[in-house]
Amino acid sequence: MRPLSQNRDFVILWVSQSISALGSAISSVSFVLLTLAITRSAAHAGAVASIAAITTVACRLPAGFLADRHDRRRVMIVADLGRALALSSVVIAGVFGQVTFVHIVAVAATEAALSSCFQPAETAALRFVVASEQVTQATARNESRTQLATLVGPALGGILLSAGRIVPFLVDAVSYLVSAVSLILIRRPLNNSRGDRAPHRSHGYVSAGLRWLWQEQFVRGAVLWFAGVTFVFQSIGLVCVLLAERHGAGPAATGLLFSITSTGGLVATYSRMPSPPFTDG
Repeated sequence: MRPLSQNRDFVILWVSQSISALGSAISSVSFVLLTLAITRSAAHAGAVASIAAITTVACRLPAGFLADRHDRRRVMIVADLGRALALSSVVIAGVFGQVTFVHIVAVAATEAALSSCFQPAETAALRFVVASEQVTQATARNESRTQLATLVGPALGGILLSAGRIVPFLVDAVSYLVSAVSLILIRRPLNNSRGDRAPHRSHGYVSAGLRWLWQEQFVRGAVLWFAGVTFVFQSIGLVCVLLAERHGAGPAATGLLFSITSTGGLVATYSRMPSPPFTDG
């Protein structure tokens, strides 16, 4: 068992997904700001965020089946390439001045669906990259990666949007390509030799998951609670964006508002970690 900082495959995975997470955080605020710039409608901006969130929830259980049933490396690479292609379509449409609300909705939903497929596969693959005794530590470092991206990404997204409407989406597309190439460089298999094949059909797998969720009172309550909290905080975030726009704030200042909300999550994540990322204490 080597320290995580000396684990080549984990370092590749951590760095590549840090870049990818930063790209996602950059484009997440840019979707809302771009929609506002095109439609001048708070309802349309809220619809984009809501559709992406609904798509994420709807795809999570089928995505878990996909991660267990198929080769995880392939699932993640296909998800990365699909997200890069979807965001590239916004870049191309922006170059010709043809970005529409329907196009933004379609791309946001596509990215949310493919992200839902990517995340369970990466989570399940982590135990094949690090020793079993290091899974908790590696998970904490991955969480710090996400929180750091959501701290820096929105502010950076606002700055990039000021430079050009398509720039944040171009950066995010490139980050997904970097992630796809990095996954190819990981040497270890990300599945068992038997492929972690689930014995259930997709429909039965999802139904069993829903039944279990409904029967477990604590888990059911926690899911409903966090869904409600997420809805409230996303609504507050949108209201802050609208108020900032009314008071003349530019994209950079608006992105900074989103970044500030991630400070608490980053502090909490580092407080749980036994040592800072890539140091061995």
